[in-house]
Amino acid sequence: MKQRRLYLLSALFLLLSLLPLSAEGATQTVRVRIDGDKSGGTLTSPAAMTLSDGKGKSMGGGTKAVLTFNDDGTASVGGKKLIGPVSVSAKAPLSWNGRPYRGKMEVRKGSQGWVVVNVIDVEDYLRGVLKMEINPAWPMEAIRAQAIVARTYAISHAGQSGTKGYDFDDSHNAQVYRGVNAEDPTLDRGIDATRGVVVTWQGNLALTPYHSDSGGWTADVRDVWGGSRPYLVVRQEPFPSRSPHETWSTTLTATQMTAIFRKMGVNVGEVTGLSVAERDQGGRAVSLRVQGTAGEATVKSHAFRMAADSKVIRSTCFELRSSDGGTPRSPLPILSPPAKDRAVDGDDPNLIITLTQEGAFTKDELMDMLLHPETRQSYVDKALARSSKGKGSKPTAPVVASPRSSGSFTFEGRGWGHGVGMSQWGAKVMAEKGWKAEKILGHYYPGTTLKKIY
Repeated sequence: MKQRRLYLLSALFLLLSLLPLSAEGATQTVRVRIDGDKSGGTLTSPAAMTLSDGKGKSMGGGTKAVLTFNDDGTASVGGKKLIGPVSVSAKAPLSWNGRPYRGKMEVRKGSQGWVVVNVIDVEDYLRGVLKMEINPAWPMEAIRAQAIVARTYAISHAGQSGTKGYDFDDSHNAQVYRGVNAEDPTLDRGIDATRGVVVTWQGNLALTPYHSDSGGWTADVRDVWGGSRPYLVVRQEPFPSRSPHETWSTTLTATQMTAIFRKMGVNVGEVTGLSVAERDQGGRAVSLRVQGTAGEATVKSHAFRMAADSKVIRSTCFELRSSDGGTPRSPLPILSPPAKDRAVDGDDPNLIITLTQEGAFTKDELMDMLLHPETRQSYVDKALARSSKGKGSKPTAPVVASPRSSGSFTFEGRGWGHGVGMSQWGAKVMAEKGWKAEKILGHYYPGTTLKKIY
């Protein structure tokens, strides 16, 4: 059931990206769930508060209001009952149980109990998000890129609250949000410098997922959540990330593996073996083949990662250690930094010779490169793009890892996160190499454009 909910949420996430752009000139308001399933709480503010109930009744709340939520859909404040939803505003930040937020607050009875919602302008919302997603000490161009993709995500979800009463929550399910406590003057400059700028695809808001570290290659969205986006495809990182997550290793026992697959609804009995059934052109595992005492099955690697815990299996860019504990028989591709500060060097003679031998250039292109050396980079980029489109995902030879004498499976991998879209550590290195935010986003979301909508 949990996996089914995950796929439903993923499908909704993809559909939201097809929403048209908001009217130019109009700022956006988002509704963020910051608390819920509580019997009450305390609101405070340096300025006097005003409380309004669902019937339009207003009352002053002073600088402190203790709310008690009742089962009948009312909220008690200072001995008075207000019919939900109750809206609270002030000319200063409002603190819910000691944590300050800009904008307004709304408390309402939801399907699972009372929820507390922060109703806030998207630019102020970003001030409470960026520090949870990026280090203020990172280069400004990486901060600008993060602000743009976070804004695109928020606006694409605005107005989709439905019966829940909010657009998204403040956790990793959406974007981590901590209100005023997370604000930082350096990050504020990055937000202000990109105010109203979003990523678009053919006139609509683009889908802009991001993650910590791609491990050298980003993932195709179809291999993670399904669906297809021409700008969310496998992309090689131009530079090594040098992140703390660049490499990792974890070991799971056969008992743990059996429990993970049962959690996924895959019952093959006690797990006896595991292999990578398919990889994409970047070497990332797309699907796994699991063998057990009661049969075998093929599962999506991303689904396995989420069931195992994304903090344990940090990415799907992994290899399984062979049963004798030695070097994997089909290791991940070795990544080496390029000779220059660009993803591909069009003046590299070895690269041009290799592409020519593979028939990547037409005769006219070869002649033009000979007569006009300045065109080499353009033709090399086109040749690589054509080659990439033709590769697709290919199955790999089975590499089965059976439990060792200790009864365990070892995963050796790179990166952290789902791998789709922008790698935050990758963006950091690009910015350090002099790339602007526009170029960074052009790499991770190829074919998209940036547009200022207010």
